[in-house]
Parts: sequence; C-alpha cells; structure tokens
Amino acid sequence: MGKNLLTAEIIAIGNEVVDGTVINSNAAWLSQALSLKGLSVLYHTAIPDDEKLMLEAFERASNRADWVLVTGGLGPTVDDFTLEVAAKFFRKDLVADPVSLKTIRDFFKKLDRKPTPNQEKQAYLPQGAQVLSNGVGTAPGAYLEFNQTHFAFFPGVPKEMHLMFEEGFLPLLKKQVPDLKGRQLKVLSCFGLAEGQMDYQLRKDLK
Repeated sequence: MGKNLLTAEIIAIGNEVVDGTVINSNAAWLSQALSLKGLSVLYHTAIPDDEKLMLEAFERASNRADWVLVTGGLGPTVDDFTLEVAAKFFRKDLVADPVSLKTIRDFFKKLDRKPTPNQEKQAYLPQGAQVLSNGVGTAPGAYLEFNQTHFAFFPGVPKEMHLMFEEGFLPLLKKQVPDLKGRQLKVLSCFGLAEGQMDYQLRKDLK
C-alpha cells in the first residue's frame, strides 16, 4: 500500500504490554484521537524492550506510515531506552535538552533531593528533536521528522501521554498539516434484530 498524507502507526514498547501485564489502552486512546483529527491509523505494533525489535519496528513504520506515535520507554529505569534506540535509528547523537534537565533538577529540588544520573538521563533526546513537554511527569517526549516520516515519542503512563498529546503534539500536527480536516463519529445502536439479518437487510435495501 502506498503512503498517503494522513496515515499513522502506533507503536507500544514494553515487556509488560506484550506479556499482557498492562493492557495497551494507549493504542485505543490514540487511535480514537487521531481518527477524529483526520488521520487514518493503519497499524498497531507492540514490542518488548529489545533494541533489535525496536529498530525493526521503526524501520517498518517509516516505510508504511507518515506519522508514527511511539509510547513507552522514556523513564529512568534500566529498561527505558526508547530514545537511545531512536537516536541510533535516526543516526543522531543523544544530547541533553537544557530546559528538560532543569525541569528534572527543579522537581527533585522541591523534594529536597538530588536527581540520580538515571533520572537526569530522561532529558537526553536525539539531536535536533523537538521537545514535547510533560506537564505531569519528569520524562519529556520528542518529535522528529526522518526520511519524510514524522515520529513522536510519548511516555507510557496514560495521564502523561494524554496531556502531552493534547498540549504538545496536536499544535505541532496542525502546524505541519494546516489543512487537516477532522472527522465526526456517529454510533447507531440497533435492537431486536440479529447482526447477520441486519447486514443482509441493509445490503438488500442498498441494491
């Protein structure tokens, strides 16, 4: 299938998503939000915290979608290395964003604590990436265009992802695609007739 202006793919990263420990509610939420904004979501991908599989997923997505939204792996723990792998895929250095680093340090200063190196590493993004601010957490998101595909990276925590999508990603999307037309979703509820009978009757009436 050839790419068109409004195709999208959602990639969820995390062992807990793949093994079913955590339900991938982010993909459902993003699909609805993107569809209402006018993008056609064609693929959902879920992969564990594995560099090789992540690189393969980024490569596939860049060849079949115009917008790729990635959730998960932006935190401070040892299995949070999504942006490190992304930097390798983009062939970019991983560099500290000064504003994000200050935000993290200020957050821990209010707690009368000093951030550890792994907490500060959340401020490191692929060089040239645009920061997507996190209004309720410490890990920023990132946006970068690579080989005509737009990549956006979000935290896996739903409330953080939702706010970042609304306040950071949507304005960026509207700027990149100013003529983007949203859609309306209508749900029709029917009672008293079996699904197969209804399908047959509707098709018959449309002839």
